[in-house]
Amino acid sequence: MVWTDFDKVTALESHREALLREIARTRQLIMTIGKTIKHLKGTKTMSDKEMFAGFDLKNNINTSNNCSIDSAQT
Repeated sequence: MVWTDFDKVTALESHREALLREIARTRQLIMTIGKTIKHLKGTKTMSDKEMFAGFDLKNNINTSNNCSIDSAQT
């Protein structure tokens, strides 16, 4: 890959979007942990679906090819 072909703006936008998705996932995990603590203390009941909210990685994979490790290193 020639550096003049590398679109810095597109790469940064892609990276920002990936980070925003990760923030949303982290927030979901924090909420799930809080609910799980209440569940374990006996103050809240949880379904299996609730207990594993935020752990679904198939919806969190960055499928963008705009900023792959390979293209950033060449």
